[in-house]
Amino acid sequence: MVDQHILEGLRNSDRVVIKALYEDAFGYCSSFILNNRGDIDQARDQFQEALIVLFNNARKPDFVLTCKVKTYLYSIIRNKWLKIINKQKRGGLKLVIDEDPSKEYVLISEEQIEEKKAVEEKHSSVAAAMKLIKEDCQQLIMNYYFKKFDLSTIADQMGYTYQFVKVKKNRCMEALKKKVREVYTDG
Repeated sequence: MVDQHILEGLRNSDRVVIKALYEDAFGYCSSFILNNRGDIDQARDQFQEALIVLFNNARKPDFVLTCKVKTYLYSIIRNKWLKIINKQKRGGLKLVIDEDPSKEYVLISEEQIEEKKAVEEKHSSVAAAMKLIKEDCQQLIMNYYFKKFDLSTIADQMGYTYQFVKVKKNRCMEALKKKVREVYTDG
């Protein structure tokens, strides 16, 4: 069975197993939070909560783990953090004190985690590169690609002609692509 010795260690409150699990899985699991607007304290809190969920589930006689423990913890953290981000976007946080023991978590495979990490790394590279291009290019790219404004609206906002904005957008994208390549290969 997958990581059966870890589950046994959790069931028996084996401090050595718990410490080894923390050291082995924390960096792996916290990367999602750190790459998605979170800080190290939030990552520690979420990791602790995920450990509690795992600990409680491991003590259930019918609990069967079908993936690695790290993958299970990462899935819990990912789901919980996405809920927090969504609540922040809706205008506020809600403090949840007790975890619902009947809550089912969606498990994702390690392959999916690695794919998501690669995408997150690319997003981080684009974000870092955006900071390195000229401010008017940042504004133009944000308005066109993220806010979905059409070029004529952007031209009006920036005080340029439509044709100039059309050319400028292409130049800005080339500058951004160049910076992304630099950031991605350096990072």
